[in-house]
Amino acid sequence: MVRLVQQQIEPHYRALSNDVRLGLLRIDGTRSYLAVQYWRSRAHWEAATRSASYAGWWAQYEPMLERWDQVMEFEAEFESEELLS
Repeated sequence: MVRLVQQQIEPHYRALSNDVRLGLLRIDGTRSYLAVQYWRSRAHWEAATRSASYAGWWAQYEPMLERWDQVMEFEAEFESEELLS
């Protein structure tokens, strides 16, 4: 999983935008991980995901997500906002 993120997912996100950093956190004492995206701002995220090239980027990303789903088992997904930086 770490290799998938390092070798495929991170480079693919860099092709989308230099305004995003990915994080992969292992939760101590568990077999659980938290994958996070750190965007410079919401405006940067919106610019990247509303760009003309986003649909093509996403189409290339889908096989990586399929591989991610093979490797990981999801308990829950959520959206959050960082309150402290």
